[in-house]
Amino acid sequence: MNVDEVLFANFFKQDQALKKINFTIFGYRIQGEKYDRLWYHLLGRKITVNRRISDFGFSEAEAAGAAYFMISNNFSIGGQFDATGEYGKTFMAHEGAHALIDLQNLGAVDRGRSEAVAYLAEAIWRKESGLGPLKAARNSRTANASGFEPMRDLAFAMAGALAGTNGSVPDADADKLAEAIRNHPTYTDPKPHISDGIG
Repeated sequence: MNVDEVLFANFFKQDQALKKINFTIFGYRIQGEKYDRLWYHLLGRKITVNRRISDFGFSEAEAAGAAYFMISNNFSIGGQFDATGEYGKTFMAHEGAHALIDLQNLGAVDRGRSEAVAYLAEAIWRKESGLGPLKAARNSRTANASGFEPMRDLAFAMAGALAGTNGSVPDADADKLAEAIRNHPTYTDPKPHISDGIG
């Protein structure tokens, strides 16, 4: 395992705020204790973490961010990604939720819904860690007046509303979050995410 894989594996195994994630949205159930399965697959090298060689052409946020690719079972991280900081841990909670969807071998998953799952997992992790929603990158043209991306603001409000409930997001709220994601410039590609399992 490389250093980044060790940091991801330790986060998925040990982070206490992750263990408190427990919700259902669009019929997808995400439970914090399932992040342990990602730890197991990282140890077995069925999931990998690769750092981009160059951040040329990527924004400041992308250089410090991460993505999970379902087809290759790979976390791709930017050159400035820091797995020990708040920003990096936020991305690990978010992208880890994509990997949990991938484990389920669901086939084609609507991109807006897949991202809604991940943004809600991210928001709950931040709430349980005593943090507010993640601020938009400096000079972001898509942030709202408070400095947040609209989908992060919505997901954080949902995280607060889920406290003390059975963890199920009402359909109208779920649809609103998915629509905010689909309308965001980052997610204009309509192709679905393909959950093909991790073998």
